[in-house]
Amino acid sequence: MPRAEETISPAALFQLVEAGFLACDMGLPEQALVIFSGLALVQHDSPHPVIHQAVVHARYGRVDQAVELLLGLNERFHDSQIIKAMLGMLFVEQEDSRAMALLDEVLEDGTDAEAVAVASSCHELARRQQEANLPHPSMEALQYFRNLY
Repeated sequence: MPRAEETISPAALFQLVEAGFLACDMGLPEQALVIFSGLALVQHDSPHPVIHQAVVHARYGRVDQAVELLLGLNERFHDSQIIKAMLGMLFVEQEDSRAMALLDEVLEDGTDAEAVAVASSCHELARRQQEANLPHPSMEALQYFRNLY
């Protein structure tokens, strides 16, 4: 019997991701989480569905839950630069001292263009926050991350 990931086309997977983000954008976070949870079952070898779940949590003010998901994911995919970039972004939101070290690590590594884009964007937001003494700029980076997909 074929595995689920063998029977779902890449185009269908993309459409499901888009449906999850649309649900999130329309104020339906629980439905978005259901979609991304299902994708996590199908794409168990990819960190992206769980990253998407973290994005939904963060967009709805549940940053602690998002960080918890990403920390667990980082244990499974410890070399993933996008996980580190997303954690760095959320740590900026929480004003956690680990933020800049993670973002710098992603920028120095430079092997994942998407992760570098997220880290660069968040780095810039954090710099602007420090200069203007503005609170919590990283939620702008969540929208940037969403636009990558």
